[in-house]
Amino acid sequence: MPFTARIDRGACEGHGLCVLDNPAVFAMDDDGCATVAVHEVPDERRARVEGSVRGCPAGAISIVD
Repeated sequence: MPFTARIDRGACEGHGLCVLDNPAVFAMDDDGCATVAVHEVPDERRARVEGSVRGCPAGAISIVD
């Protein structure tokens, strides 16, 4: 079942690790903050997005079911 990834823009520090790890889901905006590039993330990408959640130094990424 598809899910949604969220970025807390107030917490994002612009490291870009999520984009490097998962460019099909995350992107960087013009302000240097990460954004979610897709509205609904396919379930087969869940493990990679969970890795991005754990790997975010700022703790700015979450998953919403």
